[in-house]
Amino acid sequence: MAYVNGESPNTGFPVWARLAAYLGFPILVAAFYLGQSAGYIPSRFSDTQERILTNQTQMASHLLEHRQRQEDLLYTLGIAIKVLCENNAKSKEEKANCATILTLSRRHVDP
Repeated sequence: MAYVNGESPNTGFPVWARLAAYLGFPILVAAFYLGQSAGYIPSRFSDTQERILTNQTQMASHLLEHRQRQEDLLYTLGIAIKVLCENNAKSKEEKANCATILTLSRRHVDP
């Protein structure tokens, strides 16, 4: 390595830049990933990935709860419409048509 005025030309660079100059960039990248996989260098993305996964599972559970609540409300609405239909029906045919209202909903049991 050439020295100018008794100093190395890499004196003003940070440590990682001096290592890259001595070892070469591909070897430095490989050493970085090896150190990260061995646990010597902490990964700053692992915490972010865990938070994203936690948020996704929370969102999925909230969506499932919301869907179940909507199904319950739609079933209750179907019962109310069926009762109104039966009360307003004048003939047996109209009452038979009212009986098919709840069979169109996805839920067939009382909540």
